[in-house]
Amino acid sequence: MKSILVTGSSSGIGAAICEHFSQIGWKVFGSVRNQNDGDKLTDICGENFTPLIFDVTDINAINEAANLVESHLGKNGLNCLVNNAGINISGPMEYVESDEVRKVFEVNVMGPLNCSQSFLPALKKSTSSTIINISSMAGKIGLPMQGSYCGSKFALEGMSESMRRELQIHNIKVVVIGPGAIESSIWDKFEKDEKEEQYKDTEYTSAIKKMDGTLKRARSIAIPAHRVAKKVEKIVNSKNPKPRYVVAGITDKMLNLIPRKILDRAFKRLLTK
Repeated sequence: MKSILVTGSSSGIGAAICEHFSQIGWKVFGSVRNQNDGDKLTDICGENFTPLIFDVTDINAINEAANLVESHLGKNGLNCLVNNAGINISGPMEYVESDEVRKVFEVNVMGPLNCSQSFLPALKKSTSSTIINISSMAGKIGLPMQGSYCGSKFALEGMSESMRRELQIHNIKVVVIGPGAIESSIWDKFEKDEKEEQYKDTEYTSAIKKMDGTLKRARSIAIPAHRVAKKVEKIVNSKNPKPRYVVAGITDKMLNLIPRKILDRAFKRLLTK
């Protein structure tokens, strides 16, 4: 039985990948941060699923999970690690607190590195293994008021490219997926974001409100999370996958094709009109 480990599995993309691979007969490990989420996901995924309780910033907990995974798999090794866990903290870069930015990078950049390092011994045991790092359309386009998140995803993409070239010597493939707007509970968290209040005394108040409106409208074009799960399946079954895949609706894909100077002017009009 092939095996896959997915971080950030309590909802959205992570949960969809766990459910999909459980249904097609893989052994699935999914990281969550509490037992309640693990129990809920076990009910959905069934007997092929094993929850792992850890935060991607807690190296000791990750190492304990790695030992547990190896005890389950034995000599067979792990076939795929999907680094999906991530967070977003919004705000203008002029005023955003450095500790908030640091927290985003700890989860979105150091988290995938921590997990890759801890699970590489299990990946090396497999005759065919893949690390898939879930980035974002924001890993290629810097969005106003999203500098912390975009910066972390740009960093993840650069780190992934280096890892891809390094891990070739172990026949381990490293692939990036850059999703666009995806149906997820993250939209509910975004609706409750209090950054307008946090930055109300700055000159960015109006710009934040306008950018919020644009991002909230993106929810209407969000695509199902299972589309990402199907792409993961395609990647792990490919002998020679591409370095990067985009999973997005047509609007998000077109955004990636617009020249940077034109995007600059469009965002300036949006935020100042």
